[in-house]
Amino acid sequence: MSSCIAAIHLSAFRSFNAGFPSSVMRANAIFESSLYLAGNLRSLGEFLLIVGCSTFSSASSYVSASIHKGNRNSLDGSIPDELGRLASLEVFGISENELSGRIPPQLYNLSSIKFLGVGLNRLHGNLPPNLGLTLPNLQKLYAGGNQFTGPIPISLSNASGLVSIILASNSCSGSVPTNFGSLKGLSMLLLWGNKLGTGKSHDLIFLDSLTNCSSLRALQVAINHPSGALPDSMSNISTELTSLALGDNKIFGSIPSGIQNLVDLTELDMGRNFLTVTIPIGIGKLNQARKLWFEANELSGQIPSSLGNISQLLVLSLYENNLSGSIPSTIGNCKNLQAIYLHSNKFSSSLPKQLFIFPSLIELYIGNNSFTGSLPVEVGYLKTLSTLNVSNNKLSGEIPSSLGNCLSLEYLLLDGNFFQESIPPTFKLNLPQCSSQASKKRRKSLASKVKISVVAVVVLCLMLVSCIFATLYWIRKSRRKPDDVPTAEDPFVTMSYAELFKATDGFSSANLVATGSFGAVYKGALDRDGTMVAVKVFNLQQQGALELHG
Repeated sequence: MSSCIAAIHLSAFRSFNAGFPSSVMRANAIFESSLYLAGNLRSLGEFLLIVGCSTFSSASSYVSASIHKGNRNSLDGSIPDELGRLASLEVFGISENELSGRIPPQLYNLSSIKFLGVGLNRLHGNLPPNLGLTLPNLQKLYAGGNQFTGPIPISLSNASGLVSIILASNSCSGSVPTNFGSLKGLSMLLLWGNKLGTGKSHDLIFLDSLTNCSSLRALQVAINHPSGALPDSMSNISTELTSLALGDNKIFGSIPSGIQNLVDLTELDMGRNFLTVTIPIGIGKLNQARKLWFEANELSGQIPSSLGNISQLLVLSLYENNLSGSIPSTIGNCKNLQAIYLHSNKFSSSLPKQLFIFPSLIELYIGNNSFTGSLPVEVGYLKTLSTLNVSNNKLSGEIPSSLGNCLSLEYLLLDGNFFQESIPPTFKLNLPQCSSQASKKRRKSLASKVKISVVAVVVLCLMLVSCIFATLYWIRKSRRKPDDVPTAEDPFVTMSYAELFKATDGFSSANLVATGSFGAVYKGALDRDGTMVAVKVFNLQQQGALELHG
């Protein structure tokens, strides 16, 4: 690059499908301050011919080299050592490609670099322990989504201008450096999805130092191995913090009451740890929160009524704890809720009507508790509801006919209660449409399951009563969804109970195919097109009737 004298910013969006050549470019000078290329280039050599330089030998004024995601490329191969000759390089971005190998040591010696973006590739190796010393001007380090190993360099604190450190989704190990507090301008520290932590009680000491980072907005250390109790000092972390993710670790003890001071939080993830005691009453002061995850801990006591103050809440995940008592009626103030996961706790008493008035609710899981009484008729207000799980409680009475108003309902789990057996004739089932080929694919992929009181499928799908649920964790974001969330990509056909009743001649004994302790199977022909169906009627008074197919 002997004649690259005035290149200020050079960006080629991810449009390549070949690797880095070590010697390319034969042209003169670039005088544009910013050049973006997004064509369908087939190699970096073709790209460098366009920008016009010959070798890397004396490119002392080359400031920025960025090859980011575009629309038709996949840059692979390794990073050439020759890039280390770009003595004035300030911005180096190659994120979202398929580059492999190690970052050349020569690149780490370019002290002028301010932005180093190598995320979402297949790079590996250790980050140099003196990284912060050789790159003292570094402001943004984006290296997530690779295969880096070893400890996070303590020397990063020497790069006093660092504002963003993203090392998420790697295999970094050891402790989180305790000197990051000296980075006064640090706003983003994303370390989730590594192997950080020693399993000792001092693993969370790094939180103490972060109280000095008054501009910190995102702190994500989820899916690692740190152990210990949360320090009280974490309540003094920046009031600008909007995302705090400490889930899927080995954290024990109580949730600090001072958590209420983090008033700008929109996402709080402390799920899948070993937290005990109760949810702090002050949780209601987090009135900007959109998502709260406390699932799979050992929390006890009741849900604080102050939760109703979080009016913008979208997701509430408290499943698999030891929470008891009743659901506070104030939950009705959280009118924007889209997902509620309260299953597998020790809740009792009746279900509050306020739990069924959310206009945007999509998923409601309250199974495996001890709720009593009837299913409120207000359930019919949930027009957008896709999944309703009230299984394995002590609910009784009739299934409300208003349930038929839930036009988006796809998955209904009622088993393990004391409901009367009849289902309202107006209730429509959203059943997966079947063919012999499609049903075989579903059985093979274990992708879908419909659990409901009456299941109708085409005769060739008679054995398609048993399918498997999918699980997902947030990375943030991906989160793991509850274990009983079904997944189905097939189109659905709507069918009423009245149609099934008519198709089977009123479930006559002449159409009876088989009986068992959990129910009976009837054959029939649909009046609409003569399609043969098999209808299984579960005995809801038999505990575990539907669990047989779980």
